[in-house]
Amino acid sequence: MYFKLASLVADSKEEFPPYVTDVMYLGGCPLRCGFCNVPDLLHTKTCEDKDVDAMAAYFAHKHTQAVSIKGGEPFVQANALITLFKQLKGLGIKTKVETSGYFPESVRAALPWTDYICIDIKTRLDADSYSRMTGIKGDLALMQLYKTLAFVESTEYPVFKEFRMTIVPGLNDSPDIVENVASYVRKYCDLFILQQFIPDGDLVNPDFKNLPETPHKTLADMAMVVRNLIPAVAVRTREGLQFVR
Repeated sequence: MYFKLASLVADSKEEFPPYVTDVMYLGGCPLRCGFCNVPDLLHTKTCEDKDVDAMAAYFAHKHTQAVSIKGGEPFVQANALITLFKQLKGLGIKTKVETSGYFPESVRAALPWTDYICIDIKTRLDADSYSRMTGIKGDLALMQLYKTLAFVESTEYPVFKEFRMTIVPGLNDSPDIVENVASYVRKYCDLFILQQFIPDGDLVNPDFKNLPETPHKTLADMAMVVRNLIPAVAVRTREGLQFVR
């Protein structure tokens, strides 16, 4: 069994504190979010085939403390991901995955082997808003996300649950939007992160490069809205991650 691996970043100290973490970036994603800053990961054209067993052996040999898998959408490659996570857990290596929630059954199958899941929610939980943000049929994307959230909420496994939103000026930067999302996940959210939109480099939709960078004040104001609902809130900007006290 093989991964379509785009890149591997070793020994991150920020990805999954306090563990030193190796980060795998996988190709393939069903969404077409215009603000996405990794357009090369929407497909697998530039990826290499990497054997799952060989990857597990590599992480064991270097005494990796944790492995995080990002995309793209990692659950495009769910069988390989779950197989690797099972092996890593057997080796005592921590596991983390980021997802848009588009593949709920695969998420559910991975939860027994996952220590940390990050779900990237794009905007207000309604079909029209989701369509504008993801570039696909919003009702389908939202239906899949709701199923994923239900599985994550009800899981019996001790999975750390992070929810994340990238705040894009003019699209989802209204306090009522973040309140809508935070209200939905508040009962089972361990950490909520608001991310700054930074129109640098390549984007899926080049028109998004004409948008401004998300102002710090906007992020701070929205963080306080979330903080009224969820105890652990942080803001991620160019300067790094800052928790809201």
